[in-house]
Order: sequence, then C-alpha cells, then structure tokens
Amino acid sequence: LVVSYLALMLFYVEQWQAIPEFNAENIRRSTTVSIIIAARNESKNIIKCLTAVLNQNYPTNLFEVIVIDDFSEDDTYSKAKSIQNEQLRVYQLKHLLANDGKVVAYKKKAIEKAIDQSQADLIITIDADVVMGEKWLRSIVSFYEQKGCLIIAAPVMFHTKNHFINHFQTLDFCGMMVTTGAVIESNSGSMCNGANMAYVRKAFYYVKGFDGNDKLGSGDDVFLMHKINMAFKGSSRFIKCKSATVFTAAQPTIKTFFSQRLRWASKNKNFKDRKINAQLVLILAANLAIVYNFCLTIITFFLGSENVKAYFALFIITFLMKCLADFIYLATGAVYFNRRAALYWFIPAQIAHILYISIVGILGNFVTYSWKGRRFNQ
Repeated sequence: LVVSYLALMLFYVEQWQAIPEFNAENIRRSTTVSIIIAARNESKNIIKCLTAVLNQNYPTNLFEVIVIDDFSEDDTYSKAKSIQNEQLRVYQLKHLLANDGKVVAYKKKAIEKAIDQSQADLIITIDADVVMGEKWLRSIVSFYEQKGCLIIAAPVMFHTKNHFINHFQTLDFCGMMVTTGAVIESNSGSMCNGANMAYVRKAFYYVKGFDGNDKLGSGDDVFLMHKINMAFKGSSRFIKCKSATVFTAAQPTIKTFFSQRLRWASKNKNFKDRKINAQLVLILAANLAIVYNFCLTIITFFLGSENVKAYFALFIITFLMKCLADFIYLATGAVYFNRRAALYWFIPAQIAHILYISIVGILGNFVTYSWKGRRFNQ
C-alpha cells in the first residue's frame, strides 16, 4: 500500500510538472463574465472580497458581480449593498425561493439562483472570503478563450501566518493544488475547488446544474465538473497560473478545520468518479497501514513479544517512505506557490496528516457535521 502511495505521489508530481505555465498575454476582451459569490456570515470578509473583484484589469462593460446572501445572521447583506457600483448586484436568497420546495443544499441553490439572474457567457464562482490580484479575471478569461474548455479549475492558496495550524493547512493545500492539476490534465479524475472555478453557462444548463446532488450539503464544485466531463469528454482544464490564484485564510482552530474537512469528505461516498475514488481509497489505506504498523509495535512491546523489532522496523520503513513521497509532492506545490516556509514544519505536519487522513477518511462517511451554523446529515 505504501509503495503504491509513493508511486501515486510521484505520478502527481510528474503530471503537475508537465503542465505548462499559462501566461495571459493574448485576450480578445469579448467574453462576458458573471462572477458569482454565495455569501453566508461573511461580514468580516465581504468588503475586501468585493473590492478586489471590482478592481480587475478587465473591461467593466464585460463583467458583472452577483452576490447572493445565504440567510446570513450578521450584516453581510448590508455591507455588500453599501458598495455603490453599477457592476454589482446583491440579492437575498430568501427572496428568490418563493416557488422552491424544501432546500437542503443552500449554497448550490444560491449559485443556481444567481446563474438564473445572469446573462454572461462565462460563470466564475468564488467564495466570499477570498481576495486576488487585478490580473485574476483576465487570466481566467484568456485561458478560456485560448483553450475553449467548458469548465476550469483555478488555484486556491492560503495567506501566510506563522503558526502550526496555518502551515499544516498550507502544506495540505499545496498538495491539493498539485493533485488537482495532475488529475485534470492527465484525465484521471474530476477535482476542483468552488472557491475559484469557471464554467460555461450553457454547459451548466445542459447538464441540468446541480440536479441529482441537490440533497447533499457539499459538492457544488466536483459534482458539477464530473457531470460536465461525462457529457463532454475532455472539457475540463486546470489553469496553472499564479495570477489566476485566489487567496483565503486557513481555518483558525482545529475544530473548524475538522468541521470543514468532514464536510468535504462527506460527499466522497456519493461521488461517481471511480478514478478519483480509487485514488482516495489508496491514500486512506496507506495512511491506515502506517497507523496499523504503529499500533502493532506498541501492542507487541507491552506483550513482550519477540516480534516487536520487526513491527517497529516495518513502521519506520513505511513512515519514512510516506515522508519521502510527501516531501517531494508537497515541496513541488510549496515552491510553486512561494510557501517554502511551511516546509520547515514538514515532520510534525506529517504526523498530524496521518492522523487527520485516517480520522476524517473514516468519519466523513458516517458523522453529521456543522458548517456556518447549519447542521448537515449524511
């Protein structure tokens, strides 16, 4: 299992390095864009997000920004409305649900309603807590115009803060970005992050949007990508471009971190992408194998078994193999996204990663989770 894990990580690195860096030099400036932001309880972030979005180096007559307030319990809506800009429209989801039945996946419904309000060729969804540089929009549009793809996964990265939980999540996300680029460009799965993704409006309606997974609280991103990939083979791409990256804050506490990751993991059992599922199973199994070897070492030690040295050697070998695989893999992403400082925390992050993958990988299929004041069932 661990040897297979090593091979998988090296495959991700090889595929990532094969992706050419995209440079948005040529742009027709003719594509219309609707930037959609579903916001819930984002009072601290919404002004910074909208300021960055509205400051894009792209013709103002070609893009609009649509904010859908998802029943916020703070002043997110009033803060968004306070920005006076002709490109910005702000709605409250509760006013757009008059003819809808019971809603389970509020974010998906918010995005769906926002798309109904838009008329642009290209839809870009971001989270309400991200910021970006002024070339972000033109980079994505230029990529879309040159590649002719129907759905684009774009990079997401954390702001830098000097404490362990931030460095751990940064390393984790560096790996996620490498994996996302690798699986998309090698056609070995569907993977993306709804905090920064784009898709063609007509493709969204062709696959009937979120129908079929609208009862799941998570998965507004990968389920849609998979549906579009199934309808149009080879239609998804990853944009490897620093200026196309959005930045957000890592989860501040272990509790919120686990809640987020349980939410992400909860969709895996309903995901029909067999290629990605096989990779996820291998990653979970390899980490569980290392935990198993460690437990055998402890048990045989207290039992006074003569096999303790053999089990300890097996644990050390498998742990070091994972460290080798992950260092190559994570360093690839950390160097690209200029997050080298996080690598100093690599060893403690490795120990935390084994436990995190093992716990979340199992519990994500069973437990309920809370997110932004809402409780979700599996």
